[in-house]
Amino acid sequence: MRIAIIGFGGVGRAFLQLLINKSSELLREGINPKVKYVISSKGGVYDSEGIDINKFVDYSNANKDIINYPIGGSQNITFNTLLENKDVDIIIEMTPTNIKTGEPGMTYITKSLENGFHVITANKGPILLDYKKLNEIAYQNNVQLGIGCTSGGALPTINGGIIDMAGSTIETI
Repeated sequence: MRIAIIGFGGVGRAFLQLLINKSSELLREGINPKVKYVISSKGGVYDSEGIDINKFVDYSNANKDIINYPIGGSQNITFNTLLENKDVDIIIEMTPTNIKTGEPGMTYITKSLENGFHVITANKGPILLDYKKLNEIAYQNNVQLGIGCTSGGALPTINGGIIDMAGSTIETI
């Protein structure tokens, strides 16, 4: 599983720490996540073989500017870089929420889905503003749009309504 992370604030940092903490469990389940990109508003980090997230997290905890990361950090690593390379399976979008425009997440999610990438977002703005359109783009491109954490990360609201109760009729919430 080849991953790109867009947005590296508190949620992005917590996600990488979770990957580190769960790495042995994931490997036992046959899941081998490779984070190839971490992109922030100033640039990013790219490693075609996968970023060593232990070293990267240690570095980013001590240094705010990831574009200076010695292995693949650059202000020239942007969202367009990953669109051009097309070398990931999943984009995890965690940019700041804007409930008026949905940007920049709306653009990242839309273009990712249009380019055939699965997307997981923690961003409420784009989902609030245009979930139906984004879901249709995902369907048209045979990819998935994961949004569970946008509606209360600790609550199984989306999976409960879409997957866990498939075939059931929800009468009220």
